[in-house]
Amino acid sequence: MTFACFASACMVWAYAWTGLSARLELDPLKDLRWQYLEYGWEAAKAYWPWGSGPGTFRYAYAPFEPLTKTGAVYALHAHDEFLELLVEWGAFGVFFVAAALALFVIAIRNKLIVARDRPPIMVGSVVAVTVPMLHSLVDYPLRTYAVMAVLAVPLSLLLSGTRGNCGGEA
Repeated sequence: MTFACFASACMVWAYAWTGLSARLELDPLKDLRWQYLEYGWEAAKAYWPWGSGPGTFRYAYAPFEPLTKTGAVYALHAHDEFLELLVEWGAFGVFFVAAALALFVIAIRNKLIVARDRPPIMVGSVVAVTVPMLHSLVDYPLRTYAVMAVLAVPLSLLLSGTRGNCGGEA
């Protein structure tokens, strides 16, 4: 179990360090993500409670970005999955995220806290699901098919009906 935690931490560090080191070389105040958050929040308030509709972020965001702030690039996504869900889905997006997080916490409780047996694969699954969720606060990794596909495997392990028995017996 200790080795699994250490190995998971090393993998998370390797995953995160590449992008993080490149970001640390840049001036954080010049990053457009702050602008996207500011005007994205304005859009979310304007479209509350119904949202602007699925897949409409770029069109819903554009009227809230002042012309003096626009440049050669424009926002296709909010660089924050949760803000983008809030803009597009409104109150339903908040409910969806809350329900998904509750389901995740229940799965962690059932697989790691209540269960007597804590297989390392379940600990690794928690880490493998948590990292992209945290990454979603500053980018949109869950909108890329590769990350979605990789995330589906540990998530399916956590949400499976068995209590973490990986030996093939139910």
